[in-house]
Amino acid sequence: MNTTKNFCEFCAITLRDNFLNVMKTRNFSGFMAALKHIRPSSKVLCLSLSIAPLTTSANSIYVGYNQTESNAIVGERQADLTPAGLALYASFDVTDNLSASIDLAKQSDDTNITPNFDVEYDSDTVGFGLNYYLDNWTFSYFFNRWEDELNGRPEANVSMPIIPPNYQQTSDATSNSIQASYYWTQESWQFGLSSGLHFSETDQTIDLFDTTNDTPLNNFNSKSDTTFVSIGASSAWFFDFSEQQLMLGANVSWNHLADDNNIASVSNLRTGSQRVNVGNPLSNVVSGSESYGQLDAYASWQFHENWILDFSTGINIATDDDGLVWSLHLGYLY
Repeated sequence: MNTTKNFCEFCAITLRDNFLNVMKTRNFSGFMAALKHIRPSSKVLCLSLSIAPLTTSANSIYVGYNQTESNAIVGERQADLTPAGLALYASFDVTDNLSASIDLAKQSDDTNITPNFDVEYDSDTVGFGLNYYLDNWTFSYFFNRWEDELNGRPEANVSMPIIPPNYQQTSDATSNSIQASYYWTQESWQFGLSSGLHFSETDQTIDLFDTTNDTPLNNFNSKSDTTFVSIGASSAWFFDFSEQQLMLGANVSWNHLADDNNIASVSNLRTGSQRVNVGNPLSNVVSGSESYGQLDAYASWQFHENWILDFSTGINIATDDDGLVWSLHLGYLY
């Protein structure tokens, strides 16, 4: 391992790669001088963005909490949901130019919609990433798999003129992404441009059951394959004070739906580690049934040699699914 130190942002709606290695000095002037000799590095997670360690190791582990605002179609009803849960992320250097990462996320929520109808949502996500660094370039591959379940049922012991059936929707989806990013610095700023391809496959099943005896009434199955082309731009500002470091940044991206092969598909929550995404976060997950943009902002504070606290938030733009996403993560570098 060389004597550089690793600063990284990692996010989950879109899971962007950015950041830097700097020389092994703790004063700001030394940090700025080191910017002339850095290579970008990247770590990935559903909507979580962080500065990595001021040590010679780029290994890290993060634990956090994230929440997503979204809506779901439950039969003929619409439910406003805010799934939330814990996320775990770990990364390590394979070589000086290659890093690997893995992240896990879980979200859930329940609500009541009229007339007297209970809705529950649960999702589980796992992601894996590889990043290769070449001068100012970062080349990335991300794999994500998520499973979710959406249940709706009338409240117990509630009298209705017409009792609707119990509703159960399960989804199993995978996403593969490749991305190229270019970064450069100017004084205390870093800027980046990126472009990527994202391939998603979703298998969704909807079952309706009789409310009184749970007898199956109907079953629907749908499959979809989508391809998105994305472009993005990012900026970050670094500040050093009292042996602590602060990074503020923002990302904007556009995800264009290039191919959509839906077979009676029902579009619902945009899941993943958004992430977050996840989480989601959560994982460079780009999915859905229409083109859309993303706007993310974050703050990351390295308050100790081996500890980092970061907060990030994001929103989808130019789409009806524009719910706010946010996450808070604590990281340990070793």
